[in-house]
Amino acid sequence: MESLACECIIIMTGRKSDCVWKYFDTKKEVGKAGCRATCLKCGKEVQGLVARLKQQHNVCAEFIDSTDDELCILNPEIQALSQRKRSVTDIRLVSQAKKQKSVMSSMTNFVVQTSTTAKAAIDLQIARNTHLPAAWYKFAAGKKLVLPQEVRWDTIADSLQCYLENWTIILKVCEEHRDTINGTIAMKVQNINIKRNAEDYLKQMKPIAVALDKVQSDSCKLSDAVEVWKALKRDMDSLMP
Repeated sequence: MESLACECIIIMTGRKSDCVWKYFDTKKEVGKAGCRATCLKCGKEVQGLVARLKQQHNVCAEFIDSTDDELCILNPEIQALSQRKRSVTDIRLVSQAKKQKSVMSSMTNFVVQTSTTAKAAIDLQIARNTHLPAAWYKFAAGKKLVLPQEVRWDTIADSLQCYLENWTIILKVCEEHRDTINGTIAMKVQNINIKRNAEDYLKQMKPIAVALDKVQSDSCKLSDAVEVWKALKRDMDSLMP
């Protein structure tokens, strides 16, 4: 009887009932002129307007009809959907499979397909140049090296200082395992000019890093900032030849 209520309203107004109504179960709202409609496929309740009904029906039908072979490969449970009445859980299952397919397709831009032999060679190279040196460095009591970051202050100075403090350990590891470590990496570590340039650069960066740490403090006042910048100017003038 409730399903006939909205049809009677439409007939009384002289308009022909839209065919989309057959996919919904209508329910008269108490004290209101309109009605609510419940989707017969997914059970979602929407406002009893033809535009809303068509929108919901299109969305629901898109999920229901997405039982192609690719989705079945991603999740074999979807293969059984065509043999029984699909519920809300079934629709979510198809939706999850669609998202998984989308993620897999987006990852293809960052993944290179190789043969088993090439993969083994790449794994061996990564282990030789990354994991083994890291283990030897850690065993020699070396501190974790700091890399510069754009979102933090003073990371360039911190990375240079960490590199110089642990340079002797890095050099020792390269000397003890020179037959295993990549020759190009070992040459850069043994290059004394790179170390000297890092020392000179740190000497100029350190006063700036200290000044920035003081100025960005929560307790720093305008008068304190003036003193910090004046001290920084004196330090930088002293470094000038």
